[in-house]
Amino acid sequence: MDDPKQLNELYADVEWALSEGLPATEVIFALDRLKAAAPKGSGYELYTNRYLAEALLERAPFRALKCGRRALELEEDACTFACVGIAHLSLKNDSSAELAFRGALRLEPENPWYAHNLGHILDTCLNRSEEALKWLESAHRALPDDVDVLLSLAHAVFRVQGEEPTRNLLLRAFEGSTSEVEGRLRSWRIEESQGAAGSE
Repeated sequence: MDDPKQLNELYADVEWALSEGLPATEVIFALDRLKAAAPKGSGYELYTNRYLAEALLERAPFRALKCGRRALELEEDACTFACVGIAHLSLKNDSSAELAFRGALRLEPENPWYAHNLGHILDTCLNRSEEALKWLESAHRALPDDVDVLLSLAHAVFRVQGEEPTRNLLLRAFEGSTSEVEGRLRSWRIEESQGAAGSE
């Protein structure tokens, strides 16, 4: 479309939908209208693909991945790399998810959430727990009170260093509840024994 006025109106519709917190279906509808009208390679195309990559993650990860890839072709952005990574995880493309989060960290190396996600992928999806520790420890230093980060770190420590150092981390995560600590350790022992049996 070469009508700047109509493009601006469609863009305004998207911005209004986002600012009003409308349901995802309505936001996606507004984004799709703008995307259909956006000239190829334009800022509008970049904008719609970035937002669609995020908006579609839960309901349509394959389409989110496609939009995210197109946005990254137009301009690299850490948040879009992260969306691509999450979409790959949903689709069980673990190695591609790793690469996407490495891309996000290349652009925002101090972001603890990206470090956490990369560490979690390395540990639980790719069985590279020792390598994961670097990223999970970095995330934990930045977010010392985040329970999800602490549990991810504890899982990698369990795999690499054993139960004793893990128990201390779990006691912090579960606020001293020894029953929850022992329950989590038990589930991880079972997980490890099943993984070992499956690899034989």
